[in-house]
Amino acid sequence: MVKSFSIISLIIIGFGCITCNKPNIKQTSTLRFGKLLVFGHGGSGFGIANTPNPANSTESITSAIDFHGADGVEIDVQILKDSVIVAYHDVDFATQTNMIGCVQSKTSTEVKQCQYRKEFVANNKGSVPAFFDEIIAHFESYNPKPHLSINVHLHYNCLEYEFWDAYDWAFAKSLAKTIDNHQAQSWVWIESELPQFLNKIQQLDSSIWLFYISDISDIAIKTCLDNGFKGIIASHHKTNTSDVLNARKNGLYVSLYNANIRKDIKLAINKLPDFIQTDNIILTKQYLTE
Repeated sequence: MVKSFSIISLIIIGFGCITCNKPNIKQTSTLRFGKLLVFGHGGSGFGIANTPNPANSTESITSAIDFHGADGVEIDVQILKDSVIVAYHDVDFATQTNMIGCVQSKTSTEVKQCQYRKEFVANNKGSVPAFFDEIIAHFESYNPKPHLSINVHLHYNCLEYEFWDAYDWAFAKSLAKTIDNHQAQSWVWIESELPQFLNKIQQLDSSIWLFYISDISDIAIKTCLDNGFKGIIASHHKTNTSDVLNARKNGLYVSLYNANIRKDIKLAINKLPDFIQTDNIILTKQYLTE
């Protein structure tokens, strides 16, 4: 289950009555962070309607915090051939950039010459894929630091089966080493659909917060508790309030994604997760502050 996103997101922010049918957020004081945190999806969101910058680009990630005022960002990452971690969502660079080929088949030197194509950059200034180490370094001096929720994309399309485990370990080691080099365990988290990958991270550094991407169920909750994961990241569309409360009752943090349009944002807030990943940071924060 790969987290989905809408290319056409909210483009009518200024229309309608934002205060109509306001979500009930009176109970947010019971949340562990003291408030419901707003995370930008892939930085400032997917789609030019939300940001002039490509999702997961340096500009999109930094503007989510500096301009939109997000509490954190979800970032999609992959590992390159030379074990450098890059922020990119899809299997092949050809989907959004002028480079062709599977992400893990390229080196960091090659990626530095890569640019997003103009149709993905509204300001036409161009943009290059961001490197994980540089993203952490950028926010290292912030006080308070934003939360970075690192969504690990394990694409095996360009690999023979016998290399999959070595690929996973190289990915896990590079992530853990980068986080440790910056002593960022308190604000950089790892999320994955595969418990076995999260277990590799845990073996390397048990202080990193780990989140399981899954529908919320008794089995998913047990998986988190048995493995020492901090929480669950689930689709808002497949989650109800009782699911969230059940997970939280078991001591787990809950994040909901796919809350991007007006109706879904209000519904997601009312389910009282600990944080929401959204393509529309500004509207989500408006609902939480009115």
